[in-house]
Amino acid sequence: MSDTNINYFKKRLIYKSNNRGLKETDIILGGFVNQNINQLNEEHLKMLDEILNQPDIDLYNWITQNKKTPDQYNNKIMKMIQEWLNTK
Repeated sequence: MSDTNINYFKKRLIYKSNNRGLKETDIILGGFVNQNINQLNEEHLKMLDEILNQPDIDLYNWITQNKKTPDQYNNKIMKMIQEWLNTK
């Protein structure tokens, strides 16, 4: 991906993470993404995009570990989000 495309992709992920619909996920995901977006490589950005495509209630339950995260989303980024939340 070119630098221009990566920057556009990051902006889109920032928007998607801050405008979820469920206030709790806006706060959690928006906070994580705003703080960490520039440290993520292209592979991690793609994982984040897949995670952000999931329904808010599922994301909230997985991030807070109220429900088991399905294997396909139980990746490095999900673990980073969970760890980030636990430090707040």
